[in-house]
Amino acid sequence: MPRVLLLNPLSLLGGEVRKALDGRPDLWEEVRLATTDPEQVGTLTEVAGAAALVEGFDPGGAAWDLLMVCDEPFPDPADLRRVGPSTTVIFARAGAAHDAAQPIVAGVNTDRAAVGSRLASPPAPVVLLAHLLAPLRLLGLERAVATVVLPASERSQEGLDELLAQTRSLLTFSDHLPREVWSEQLAFNLMPAEVSGSTLAESLAEVLGGSARVAVRSLQGGIFHGVSASLWVELGSGLQAAEVREAITAGAFVESAEAPQDLGPVAAATTDQILLGEVEKDPSHDGGFWIWAVMDNLTRGGALNAVGVAEELLAPRH
Repeated sequence: MPRVLLLNPLSLLGGEVRKALDGRPDLWEEVRLATTDPEQVGTLTEVAGAAALVEGFDPGGAAWDLLMVCDEPFPDPADLRRVGPSTTVIFARAGAAHDAAQPIVAGVNTDRAAVGSRLASPPAPVVLLAHLLAPLRLLGLERAVATVVLPASERSQEGLDELLAQTRSLLTFSDHLPREVWSEQLAFNLMPAEVSGSTLAESLAEVLGGSARVAVRSLQGGIFHGVSASLWVELGSGLQAAEVREAITAGAFVESAEAPQDLGPVAAATTDQILLGEVEKDPSHDGGFWIWAVMDNLTRGGALNAVGVAEELLAPRH
C-alpha cells in the first residue's frame, strides 16, 4: 500500500485533496502532512479521519511512494531532486514553478504518466475542456474555440476574501475598495484573467495530443466558485446535437444538467461531476456546435483530478 506525503495541505485546494483521500482509505497505508511555509509548521489539522500535525518539509527524509504538492509555496527544484527516484510527484495546482511536469487529466491521458515521474494536474479550465473535447475526437473534431470564465477561488482564500470585501464595500457605498489581490474591481465585473488563453491552449493541446486546433480565451469573473466554458467545435458533417451530447456524457465524469437552459457555475459548486448544459447545432456552419458546461474548480478541476491520477498509478490491481 502506498505511503503519501501531502505538501502544503492547508489551502482551499489542500483541504479538498484531504477530503478526496479520506474517501478512499483503502488506497493508502499512511498519509502525512508537511509544508514549505515555516509559519504553518506545527499546525494541528486532520487527515484520514484523525488529528495530524503539519511538519516541516524534509525532502531527504523518509521515503514516500507519492508526494502530492497541494499548493504554493512550491518546493525548490533542488529539494525535489533530493526526493527518491521512485517517488511520484504530483502537483495538484499548476504553476510556472513546475513547467517541466507532465500535465495529466485523469481519464484522458493517464496512460502517459509513469511511477516516479513529475506530473501536474493542469489548470481547472484545461481539465474541463479536456473532458469535453476528448470524446469528440471520435466524431471528427477539427477545431475548437473556447471562452472560459474563472472564479475567485482560483486565487485561493485570499481571492475569495477580497471579492467578498469588495462586494460589501459596493453594497454599503463605501469609498474603500480593496485591491491587493485583484488589480481592479472584480465584484459584479468581468475582466481578462491572469492566466492567458494561449497558456491554457498549449496545456490543453499537450493533454489531448492529435492535430485538432484549439483556441482559448480566459476571463476572470466576479463569482466565488465554479469554472464555466462556452465552446464552439467543428466536427464531421451530418451529426446531430443529441449525438454530440451522448458522446460527451459517455465519460465517467460528465453528466447532463437537470435544467440545461438554466445552468450556471453555482450548480457545480461542491459537485464531483462536470455538468453539461445546452448543446446546440450551429445553423450557419455544417459540423459546428455550441456547447456550454460548468465544473467545480476545486473538486473535479483540482483535487479529484490529482487524486484520480494518483489512483491510476498507485492503486493495487486485482
